[in-house]
Amino acid sequence: MGSYELGVWKYLRENGIKYDIVVGTSIGSLNGALMTYDAYDEAVSLWENVNVNKVIRGGVNLPSDFLRNDTFRKENYRKLVDLGKIYFKNKGVDITPFKEWVKTAIDPEKVKNSEITLGIVTTKYAGTKEIDLVAQDLPVEKIIPFLHASSSCWPIFPMEKIDGVLYIDGGWTNNLAIDFALRLGADEVIAVMLPAFPRIPQKFEYTWLPNVKTIIPTRPLGTMMNFDNKVVNNNFKLGYLDACKAYGKLDGVKFTFEKDEKTEIYASKFISILSKKYFESFEGIAKKFTSLHGHYVPKSNKDFYLSTLEYIGDNFSHDYYNIHKLDEFTEIILKGIKSLKANKKVASKYKTLMLTAPVSESDKKAMIYRLYKDYIDAKTYAKLGLIMKNNPVAGAVLSLLEVLDQEGKLS
Repeated sequence: MGSYELGVWKYLRENGIKYDIVVGTSIGSLNGALMTYDAYDEAVSLWENVNVNKVIRGGVNLPSDFLRNDTFRKENYRKLVDLGKIYFKNKGVDITPFKEWVKTAIDPEKVKNSEITLGIVTTKYAGTKEIDLVAQDLPVEKIIPFLHASSSCWPIFPMEKIDGVLYIDGGWTNNLAIDFALRLGADEVIAVMLPAFPRIPQKFEYTWLPNVKTIIPTRPLGTMMNFDNKVVNNNFKLGYLDACKAYGKLDGVKFTFEKDEKTEIYASKFISILSKKYFESFEGIAKKFTSLHGHYVPKSNKDFYLSTLEYIGDNFSHDYYNIHKLDEFTEIILKGIKSLKANKKVASKYKTLMLTAPVSESDKKAMIYRLYKDYIDAKTYAKLGLIMKNNPVAGAVLSLLEVLDQEGKLS
């Protein structure tokens, strides 16, 4: 997951965004150490060459579905058994390779002498008390040990003992330490919120402050035990793209789009059509849409239009790590909708699918195809306003199709 932070760092460097303070919890403390002396190229090389054996002796990459993936468990049965034996013997996996990797990757002298303050968050095991440290205040020989204390992902990794005191991962007490950055004197904060336990940061209220910009992954990053090169590279790309979107350089949520003046035009038409169907405020429609389509609440006409486009696109494209042109993406989804005519599973369901309530994940394509077919049939379309009353996602899809028709894209 740490390569996602590297992608955000890439954006900051490209756009000349300077920082005086870096605060890190867990993997963020390790990346933060490299940021204090601008070791970006070294960080890129490290993440490009990371693999599970450089982190865990006898380790296995664990995909997100490993608990449900029978094939994965059968293929890796012996390795998983051996890993389990080591885990129970040592009260954690063997991270000797990880410690060696960190020792060669991070120069504590450069961290100590940097003018950029490094805040390290860890947790004292007894009483699970948050411990906030400034690297420059530590003896040089204690910087690496406390970075390990911050990133000791117990109970998977073993606890870190320093001067007789046991420490566990900083994420146990503060996995998004905006408050620490403010105490160190930050006027503005760029916070990168990686998936963690708990899912909502312990001090989430700090993300609401007007001087805090929070960058949140728009796609799953995988497990913390997956160092597959493709996953690492995709997370790096995603961190960069999400930073571009957070700063308004690019558009989109799940997907990423080039800026295009047509987006605002389409979005305005879309909201006009949708509001006539529901007779509600923008906020009311947006919240209903969100309750059926993830956690993201559209904040503008453009956001809502693109969220609907992405809802459809999710069924026909999985290219989440590249930048799309609006018209090209629209062509892809329209081609996908039309191709459903030959899909026997969809064809057997779309005619009988009820649209008065939310549809299941497996029925999304059938719903989209039925809306497309019903829109083409003017008589059927005239009746759809009442049917969509309790299904704002279907209403949004239908409204988008009407916009595309007005723009001559359905023919």
